[in-house]
Formats: sequence, C-alpha cells, structure tokens
Amino acid sequence: MRILLIAVKSEHMSLDFQLKCLYSTAASEDCLLEMKEFEASTDDDSIFGELLSYDCDVICFPCNVYNVEKVLTISENLKKAKTGLVTMLMGLEVSYDAPEIMGQNPQIDIIIEGEPEGAFLHICKAFSESEKQKVRPEQLLSSIRGISYRTDSGDILQNQEVPPLLIESLTFPYNYFEAEQDSTIYYESARDCLYTCSYCLESGSDKIRQLPVERVKQELSYFMYKRVKKVIVKDSIFNHNRRRAYDLWEYLISSDNGSTCFKFKIRTELLDEGTFSLLSKARSGLFEFEVGVQSTNRQVLNSVGRSTDIFESIDMIKRLLGLGNVIVGVNIIAGLPFDNFNSFKTTFNEMYRLNPHSIRIHLLMLLKGTDIRKYASVYGYEYKSRPPYEVISNRFISAEEIYQIKYIKRVVELYYNDGGFPETMAFMSAVFGETPFDFYSRFAECCFKSGLPQELYKKEELCRMCYTFARTKEDNMPGSLVNIKRLLAKDAGRVFDFDETKEF
Repeated sequence: MRILLIAVKSEHMSLDFQLKCLYSTAASEDCLLEMKEFEASTDDDSIFGELLSYDCDVICFPCNVYNVEKVLTISENLKKAKTGLVTMLMGLEVSYDAPEIMGQNPQIDIIIEGEPEGAFLHICKAFSESEKQKVRPEQLLSSIRGISYRTDSGDILQNQEVPPLLIESLTFPYNYFEAEQDSTIYYESARDCLYTCSYCLESGSDKIRQLPVERVKQELSYFMYKRVKKVIVKDSIFNHNRRRAYDLWEYLISSDNGSTCFKFKIRTELLDEGTFSLLSKARSGLFEFEVGVQSTNRQVLNSVGRSTDIFESIDMIKRLLGLGNVIVGVNIIAGLPFDNFNSFKTTFNEMYRLNPHSIRIHLLMLLKGTDIRKYASVYGYEYKSRPPYEVISNRFISAEEIYQIKYIKRVVELYYNDGGFPETMAFMSAVFGETPFDFYSRFAECCFKSGLPQELYKKEELCRMCYTFARTKEDNMPGSLVNIKRLLAKDAGRVFDFDETKEF
C-alpha cells in the first residue's frame, strides 16, 4: 500500500512539520509512505500533472483555510484521472463539518477530524490489513474513531470522536528527517491553549498537554547540534508553566551554539523577576518572542473572552525590549467586536511607539466552528463566504475602513517588519503624520493609488516609492526630501549589495 502525503503550502502557513509528524507516526507500518511539497505559487495544473506521475493507492492532503480550495480542485481532477485512488483530507478547516464537505465533494473518501496522528496510524494499519486479508478497507475503517468515510455504496458515515491523544506517544519527527543547517524548522513541546478566545478553534482547554522537560531538552539540543538557523516552537503559550519555561530557557542559554534562534509565543504577564534576570543573560538573537496583544481596548478583549491585564502586558513588552537582546514581535487584530476604526488606530499607535521588532496586523477570520462565527449576527458581521472567511464589516467598522487597514497591513509588512528601512520609517512616521497610523495610512494610499502593489515586492521599488511619497510632502515640509534621500541611501546599504546600492 503506497500512501502519498501532500503539502500544498500557503503564504501564511507551513505544513512541513505536520507532514513530518504524520510520516513519523506511521513510518514503522507496512505502508510505503512518500512526501511531496508544493509552493503556494505553483498553479493547480502543474501540481495535478506532477501528481499524475506518482504510483500510489492513497493520497493525503493536510488542509487549512489558505489551501483548502486549491486542494479540493486538485483532488477532484486526480479522482477523475485515477478512479481507484483513495483521497483523504485532514485539518481544522475540514474537521468541523466533514460529512457536509464530503457530500459536496464526491472525490473525497476519508476526512480525519481533529488531531490527525492517531487516526492516520490506524488508517494505515487498516489499509495494510485489507491487503493481507483481501477484504474491503471500509470493513476496517468502521472501528477507527475520529474519521468520516465513504462506503462502497456511496454512503457517508461519521465515526465517534477521538479523545485527545497522549502527546508523549508522538515520535520526534527528526528521527526520520534531517534538520538542515541554516534552515527554519518547526517544533512543538505542548498542545492546547488556556485562553478562551471566541475567534480561535484551539482555545478553551482545561489543561495543556506537554512533553516531559527532559525530552524537550534532548530534542532541542539536536537542533543546536545541527546548527539550525531558526526553530519556531508552535506551542500556543510556551510559558503557561513558569517553572517549565524557565528551566527550558535556562538550558538553551547554557547550551547556546552561538547561532540558532528559538521563537516562542508567550504571555508577557506571566513573566516574573527571575525570568527577566535569566533572559538578560541570553545571547542577543537567541530568543524571539511573539506576543498576541490583539487590542489595547479592554472592552474589545472582554467581548472575545480574552482575559488579560493589557496594561501589565504592555509594561512587560517594554521591559523585554529594554533588555536589548530579545527579538519581540506583537500581533494585533482588526475587526473584533467593539473595535471601531479609532480604537484600532489607538492600538496600532500604542504598539508602534513601543518600537517592537515587528507588528503583525491580522484581519479577523470567522472560522467555521468558532463562537464568534456562531454569534456573528449579534455584532452585525459581514464576512467572506469562502476561506479564509475574512471580515468585511460589522456594526463598529465599515468595509472601507477594513480595507484601509488591509492596505496599511501590507505596507507595514514590507517596510517595517522586514526590517529593511528602520531609519527611513522612523523619520517619515515622525514628520509626515500626526500619529504613526496617520502616516502609514497616507503612505499606503499613495502606494496603492500609484498602481504599484505588485512592484512593491522589489527592493528598488520599495525605495522609489518612499522617495515618491516624500516628494509629495516637500512643499509642506521643506528639507525633508534631503533627509529622506540620505536615510534611504543608508537603509539601502543594508538591503542591497554594494553594486545594487550604487545603481539605485
């Protein structure tokens, strides 16, 4: 039995780690497992054509809100070309209403609901046994919890839910895969989240399942041994247990190889004096922390069930940045209940003035199965009916304002978060707007009205756009153009090589 695991990547999410976890879960079974990854930019027909060349019995696609439509199109074409092929999907986007998805997509034979590893292992065993016993697979699928499947007669059956798996039972994926030097890889030491955010499918757990500390140390040491460039730890709240987080951070500091960076999602209000003292001893760049601020408006946070002392959190972000050796990024969300345009503007300005290393602006997604989607009418939500279900408007913010924020998001990503223009952006945001948000709003408007959104991916065009915008302000701010030209040349020296800088 040959099973092909396919990752159709997206711009926003990597499936590489999930594929490795699935492979390592069933690697010891009789099934022959293969993996194949495709970039988000690869067109459907090219993926279809390449997959046609694989001799496999089962093809399996992990799905999310960014790739599910592409997956459904490709799987439909494959099923038409190879009628005996078994197609299997998994992931939160297809878990919530699996029988309905299968009813709408007759090419899908199996959907794994919830955590995939346990069910995937049993499915591999079932297919192997069906070959040995010369029986139809559906006779063995009926006993596997956590799946919906299609019978030979075309009926769709949904089995019992599967209980949360024991995370300790998962195999370390890099027992089977090489962690390449200078690469960015994903890792998890825990699952579940204690937050109760109404917009998230992974929140509201009673407790967090975590790997033993000594096992985590051993596995992280492998990445340091291989001199991996960056390890992104997927845990929703890495420091949910202060003692555990302290122990692991202390280990990483003492075992530092001088080059690997470890990225964690944390709750800053859980940091204490001992942890700050420990972090102050870390090599600059060893740790990168991602902080989900979401909003600085208490009413907004309360409305989505996010219990946090936002003022304490902001103070802790300041202290982390004050250490000078920890990379700190903050996340904020546009489109939450009670968060009007001015409220979001305040959140952005407060975060920008902290001067974090990155500010990630996310548009609210009303995901299937979330409370915020269930009660969307209460807040007057209009949202896109197709994945990723982005907010269009609600009672508090208009569609025009959401799209203004969307343009700002893109410009912040290109100019601020990518780190290429720190001095230019600091100067321009100080002199060309009453607030940082005002500046980025005007700058974004200039960028997108110029008809250059695609060209802004090129480094030289990013510089030229800055200069073009500054020229429009020269009459009101005499002398500003000279300063911006000087700062652009300085920043360009960091993002271009020497010859490119001379040409620019």
